[in-house]
Amino acid sequence: NTSSEMRLIEDLLRGYNPMARPVKNSSEAVVIACQLQIRSLLELNEKEETLVTFSWMIFSWVDEFLNWNPDDYGGLDRVSLPVSRIWNSDFGIRNSAGKFYGDLEQWQSFAEVTNTGFVNRYIPSKIETSCSLDMQYFPFDQQACYIHIDPWDYGSKQVDLTIDDSGSIYTNETPSGQWVFAGSSAEVIEMPYLDFSYKSIKFTLQLSRKPEYYMLTLICPSLMVSVLEILMFLLPPESGEKISLGITGLLSFSVSLLMIADNLPPQSDKVPLLTVYILCIMSLMILSIGTSVFVLIMHHPKRLPPKWMTTKIFENGNDVISNNYGDDKEHDSSIDNEGLRYLVSYVKRTECEQSQHEVWVKFAAKLDRIFLGVFTALTITITTILLGIYPLTRPNIVEAKNVS
Repeated sequence: NTSSEMRLIEDLLRGYNPMARPVKNSSEAVVIACQLQIRSLLELNEKEETLVTFSWMIFSWVDEFLNWNPDDYGGLDRVSLPVSRIWNSDFGIRNSAGKFYGDLEQWQSFAEVTNTGFVNRYIPSKIETSCSLDMQYFPFDQQACYIHIDPWDYGSKQVDLTIDDSGSIYTNETPSGQWVFAGSSAEVIEMPYLDFSYKSIKFTLQLSRKPEYYMLTLICPSLMVSVLEILMFLLPPESGEKISLGITGLLSFSVSLLMIADNLPPQSDKVPLLTVYILCIMSLMILSIGTSVFVLIMHHPKRLPPKWMTTKIFENGNDVISNNYGDDKEHDSSIDNEGLRYLVSYVKRTECEQSQHEVWVKFAAKLDRIFLGVFTALTITITTILLGIYPLTRPNIVEAKNVS
């Protein structure tokens, strides 16, 4: 068999010109079928907007000068030949983010040739392509990335580039920890250039993000910190920790925003959903700090409470405080001892001031309860809309299915 294979290779390459297209009728185009096999998703860099995959590009065509009768060569019906010794077309990746024009690995590989002249060329390559990302629904987003394959050396009249029946497939040899391969598609595009045209293949890879990591590291901590905004109104003003608790929450959200900014591309047209949520909660927290300052001012007043506060808000008779105790001075004047009269007046004045302070304290407590209900309702509403309802309106690229 070894001697038969050597004799077959010598006979096939004797007089063979790898510079000429392998068609006997020069007016016919060589039909090349292309298939993309994605073995693993190595990286989708959100910051740089690049996709890195390890893929196999498979090109198939018929060489009319490479055929033989297997019976003449010991039953051999296929043989491997160096790519440099037979005709082949060079291809590049138009949207490459790596090498110039995305050279596919052009090492001296081999091509498989059958006795009917059918040629299969396999090109394993680490492909890095640019991928414009839509981060509006981050971290519940889906992305569509493209790989454009262009022929370098022939127009569509010389080389007819087509899609293999299987198109592009994902073999999933190395599962991705962050992305789910949701589907793929391929289309042939006629590209005009000067006075001729050539055919290009556009492979579309549809990816769906696994949100569990960001839910544990960003969303859940943000929800926990947003509870601080509500707990702020449960703290009594005497504790002196209402403002510091709110500022602590603001600092925590600032760290979350920095984490998001470090991992996402600097896009201006669409703001990520999680960023909008954090900004809304931060705005509520700033408002809650402002209302807490107002409550503290009410809790430590420097003036008498107005009558509407003592009569309308505190309808209970025990809570109604008389702001005028000067009438009691007439009764106090009947006391002959001046020192005793001063002591009685001081005690009554102190009791009145304490009662007036109690009015402000109860008013501040009522404000805390009102703000507690308002901000709790706002926090629940914003969280439900932005993290619950709005992600459901995301347009699905394709029904995602986990292939890992």
